[in-house]
Amino acid sequence: MKPGYGFTLVEILITFIVVGFVIGGLLIPFSIQMDYEKIRITQKRLDNIKEALIFFALNHGHLPCPALDSNDGREAPRIPGGHVCNIYDSSDGYLPWRTLSVEKEDGWGRPFRYRVDGWFSNSDGIYTTSSNPIGATKSQLKITTQTGENLNLLNSKYHSNVVAVIFSCGKNGLPDNKNDADGQINSDALCTNPGTENEKINHYIQENYIENEFDDILVWLPRNQLATRLAMAGKWPR
Repeated sequence: MKPGYGFTLVEILITFIVVGFVIGGLLIPFSIQMDYEKIRITQKRLDNIKEALIFFALNHGHLPCPALDSNDGREAPRIPGGHVCNIYDSSDGYLPWRTLSVEKEDGWGRPFRYRVDGWFSNSDGIYTTSSNPIGATKSQLKITTQTGENLNLLNSKYHSNVVAVIFSCGKNGLPDNKNDADGQINSDALCTNPGTENEKINHYIQENYIENEFDDILVWLPRNQLATRLAMAGKWPR
């Protein structure tokens, strides 16, 4: 009868190493899959928010102001006796998700940020004067890639094809590149602490996901698209 045979220490060690490689190979694709699922959820919510902004404009004749509090989610009050947004008229803030009846957070559970052109959030209606063309924009909002390629139309001082920007800070929870106002560490360094009137953001970056480099997810509402929808409904110009 043959003597019993057990595993040597070296064999046990090799077994653990092999098992470790197998488990590691399974976990890495799963984590990547989870990241892309959160990206998909975020993109879908952003698309819904964009449509909700158009619907709001169809009902009210203008876009909403940003919210002062991400938990409250209602658009900020306007300047007393005036028709423009309060301190966030020319800066980004929180998404007024309660006002729009949309999701308030991205796939990572962080609040969306929102920037609106001041002349399209005027409660008297979209701003027009005899000296400015119909649909003039106040802030000259600009969208480019990281390499500077223009993604929106910017014809002149009063003509940008961007009237609102909504974005998620992505996986790292931080606004990347120019989406962080001046690119320096300041009160705008966290997605949960949007800019103030002194930290205006007019230039945003829209780019594909780049691991450890850029993960903001951004959508913007084109002026031409909003104007067309309003005109078809007989709501603008007026």
